[in-house]
Amino acid sequence: MKKEFIFNNQAEELFPAVQEMMSFIGSRDSAAIQLISSRCKVILTELLTNGIKHAVVAPTVFTITLDGHSLKIVKSGHGTPFLPDHVGKPDPAGEAGRRIVISSDPIADLYVVKENLYRLRFGVSDHPITDDLQVDALVEHYGLLLITKASDRFFYEFKPEAGLNVFSSYVLF
Repeated sequence: MKKEFIFNNQAEELFPAVQEMMSFIGSRDSAAIQLISSRCKVILTELLTNGIKHAVVAPTVFTITLDGHSLKIVKSGHGTPFLPDHVGKPDPAGEAGRRIVISSDPIADLYVVKENLYRLRFGVSDHPITDDLQVDALVEHYGLLLITKASDRFFYEFKPEAGLNVFSSYVLF
């Protein structure tokens, strides 16, 4: 089951878009979908918010694919590549596949691993939460941190021939 959604990157369209996409996901009536629905809602909300904040050209296209044991959410939009210092540039010798921390705060480190010239895989390394957690110490890329934690796999790929940024989240069930 697969469906494409068009989002015009307008804040007032965020809630209706989440509802429409969640309705599609929920149309596959199964216990497994019920178990992952809150994770899907987090992923969709943050990807839509990312579109509002960063899309240079509207619209953004969302493609949701449900198969036997996984759900894939793909957000495609035009704009400046994410992490332009790391995407589309060769790695220095011996550094391919290493973790690059892109955000660190009291909750976790958000990192990427460069899989090839234009593809990054997101990961999270959690920190112990203490009683003196300072909310104002949370840094940029918090939405990407939430998506990474809600996803079983989360990737970014830049398609230079089209100037297209593609974020792909996978949720297994």
